[in-house]
Amino acid sequence: MTETSEITDTEVLLKELPEARGLDKIHILADLTVAFREINPEKVIEFGKQGLELLQETEEKDLESVILSELCWAYQRIDEYQTSLDHGFEMLELTIETKDDKSKATALNRIGATY
Repeated sequence: MTETSEITDTEVLLKELPEARGLDKIHILADLTVAFREINPEKVIEFGKQGLELLQETEEKDLESVILSELCWAYQRIDEYQTSLDHGFEMLELTIETKDDKSKATALNRIGATY
């Protein structure tokens, strides 16, 4: 009988994060914001802020949209409604600019849930 080690995707991402650079690091941070959505809003905020900072050097609008969505949700969960709305409206503007109707619907949903 062989014992298997159950390593979660989250654990793998956390191990890869310190060595990651550039766009790879942003992808990992975005994935971590999603992975921690139901576990820990404070971690979502931590990873999201790092991701947004790195995104300033890129044109990765899809990753920015994901991170803004998760930040909107996380701030709502910790009762920081204005910050949640700020991220939601920033996401909405981005999705209008990129003509991403699916993400636009998500932004509107997040904004509505916050209100």
